[in-house]
Amino acid sequence: LAIRNLTQTSKMRLLCMLILFVKEVVYSLDDNNGRLLRAQATASLAHDCQRGCKSTVVPICAEGITFQNECLAFCQGFEMYSKGKCNLIDGLRDNNKQPKFLESAGRDVFVGTPELKRFEGFIYTGVVSLDHSLPMMLQMSLPNNASDDSILHNVDHEKESEERDLRAIRVTSTGALYVSPGNIGTNDTILRLAGDNGHRKEKVIGHDTREIITDTATMPFKAIGEIDYSRFSEGGCTGSIIGASSVLTAGHCVYNQKDQRWQSPYSFSPGRYRSNDQTIEPFGVWLVDYTTTYLKYTQTGDVEYDLAIMTMKSNANGKVGDYMGQFWIGVSQCAFPGDSGISGYPGDKSDGTLWKSQPCDRWYHDCRSKSVFHQCDTYGGFSGAPIYTKTNVVIGVHTHAYGPQIKWNGGVAFDNVHVNSLKSWMSDSSTS
Repeated sequence: LAIRNLTQTSKMRLLCMLILFVKEVVYSLDDNNGRLLRAQATASLAHDCQRGCKSTVVPICAEGITFQNECLAFCQGFEMYSKGKCNLIDGLRDNNKQPKFLESAGRDVFVGTPELKRFEGFIYTGVVSLDHSLPMMLQMSLPNNASDDSILHNVDHEKESEERDLRAIRVTSTGALYVSPGNIGTNDTILRLAGDNGHRKEKVIGHDTREIITDTATMPFKAIGEIDYSRFSEGGCTGSIIGASSVLTAGHCVYNQKDQRWQSPYSFSPGRYRSNDQTIEPFGVWLVDYTTTYLKYTQTGDVEYDLAIMTMKSNANGKVGDYMGQFWIGVSQCAFPGDSGISGYPGDKSDGTLWKSQPCDRWYHDCRSKSVFHQCDTYGGFSGAPIYTKTNVVIGVHTHAYGPQIKWNGGVAFDNVHVNSLKSWMSDSSTS
């Protein structure tokens, strides 16, 4: 009777107080696994999923995924979560390895169904800031007594758990961050090659055998291009076309694991060359729509997962792979083909010039790892360059070098795990 006599405004106030009270009670429930339970009925009163979710940054963890706020989790079907970011690194909390979400200052920006449902198989988690500076060229740090043999034989060859963490993480050119909910491994081996993930800087080994490519209108060179990081800068990494809209590169070309920030590739120019002191894009420029890499790489820096796909927007010529042609991708063999080569855009040569390193002095690949060691001459800017056979099949990606005392450079060798992951990140792959 007392409630019936209240004014409409008083009733609304009472309802809001009741919602807040129930919310706090629900938050106090614990399922003994460190997770707080969230009631769907309570959440449905607090969030209007049809209208969308605000960009407020109050991180929560739901099923191993860190969301910018609880509305984003609830509106995508997650009803159990805990406050704060997830504990993802070997079961320990490491918030420095988690997304740094970006809040829209002073504005109510709503994220609706189109953003939440943009990518099938991916969960929208929030918005992150992007770094448009050039990627850092890194070199593996080594102990003073390191030698060529110690590099080749210091790889941890323990078989990885069948339950690897093969989840992908994707960021758009506007900073929208998505994660695939895939399987999560607990005993996965992290590859640490003779030291930590320090600076990498690709190098020339002995006499420089690189050869400049003057005709970029034929395969494989027209399917290789330079990656730019803004409209006003040139180069930084190399990429290769492996699908109608898909360009393969290194993971550290899209994510700086050391500084925990997203690099933001701006465009891709296939077949770029230099003439009369001018950089020429004979086939045009394609802008980046979004990039995808392994979530594991962003969290651990594991060099065996240093891979990424850039998905390109179409331009006046259509899709980049349809217009330019594309490589196949395939699984590398135990005995790495001796006639394999690497082509890219090195930073120690004139801007916009494509160079080939082939044949290379030596290759070393152990089937028990995803790493390949090579004595091809490279330099900063070659990161992400394809390692390909004479039949134009990409079987790996060049990613790093070692200290000056070591006569090896290195990259990622493709196995079935990598090939299947790359295929799942794009809808237009070519596989051999």
